[in-house]
Amino acid sequence: MIRQKWVNKLISDVAKKMNLPDYVVEEIFTSQFKFLKEVISKSKEEEKPPIVMLNYWGKYYPSMRKIKYIKTRNESREKKNIDISQTS
Repeated sequence: MIRQKWVNKLISDVAKKMNLPDYVVEEIFTSQFKFLKEVISKSKEEEKPPIVMLNYWGKYYPSMRKIKYIKTRNESREKKNIDISQTS
């Protein structure tokens, strides 16, 4: 669900122009970012972060600081899950 009003307005305008339901246009819009998330999250173990090119959107890549943050966050989540499962 997209929360920004301007994005919702843009999606509804495109949906009207293309004669499509709003949810279809929203899915098309968000699918690019889902793809980007999948590619970046799969490459957590790599030494160098990937550069992903999305047509008409540009190049995306995570900084090393962001990758370090994601790794430490995932490790702390896994540790919490292990602690919770052991107490149950």
